[in-house]
Amino acid sequence: MIVEMCEKASPGSNLLVKSAGHLWHGTWRGNQPSSPGSLCDIEVSIDDIHGWQVAISGDDKPLGIYEDQDGLQITGRVTVAYEDGLIALDIGSGGNVLIDPDDHATEVKIGEIVTFKPGRVDIFPTNI
Repeated sequence: MIVEMCEKASPGSNLLVKSAGHLWHGTWRGNQPSSPGSLCDIEVSIDDIHGWQVAISGDDKPLGIYEDQDGLQITGRVTVAYEDGLIALDIGSGGNVLIDPDDHATEVKIGEIVTFKPGRVDIFPTNI
């Protein structure tokens, strides 16, 4: 997933990034600093899933990682539901997230849209 750096990033810093028109905060896990305005190809790691819900008809939450009045959110379409409980989500704009919702999620179906609150999002530059 491509993000635009909105702040100077140094290893371990919490910073603001922009992806698919959405602003959100994450923890920079790169070894090198990054400059505001630069574009970076990243992967994310998500810890502590809270507030899991399957979207109801008419829900207009955008796909992706974003912040709103309820804080940091991730919304995605279920693309794969593995037997061991792992779920792959398409979060739009070329982004995918693999999560283990533990007991927070009821059984989900391919194609459903789900939203959850991550406790933390770690940002890893791939520079591919």
